[in-house]
Amino acid sequence: MQSTIFNGLKRKDGTLSIIPELEQRKLVIGRENLANFSLNSFCEIFVDQECVPSQECTTKATCTNERIEYQFQEALERNIKETIASPLFDPYSNFVDTRFCRACQVKLCAVYNDIRTKFWNYLPTAFQLPPWNELADST
Repeated sequence: MQSTIFNGLKRKDGTLSIIPELEQRKLVIGRENLANFSLNSFCEIFVDQECVPSQECTTKATCTNERIEYQFQEALERNIKETIASPLFDPYSNFVDTRFCRACQVKLCAVYNDIRTKFWNYLPTAFQLPPWNELADST
């Protein structure tokens, strides 16, 4: 992606389409903003001890251990590209993990959906664009 941003994209007719330098900067800064948002969200979901285990948790020791194992698994298995907010594009149904008790799954779903809403609302701001309602009005 970065090479396309900086080096341009070849059109079908063979000419090169190049993004102006100011817009390149906005794209790179936006990508960094989304990476930070994603990392902070991951921490809110899996590092925040109020999320898992939840207050209603039926297997606190198991859910706590699974949360810690999941943190390390995610940190080790994800590469930088995947960390850049891609999970927040997916609805929770693609994210459900049966390693947690039902109460913790419900809490995770609520927290995840809240963060996902914040992510979508933040998306234009990350790229220095007007809010969604202004973008929709301009089309």
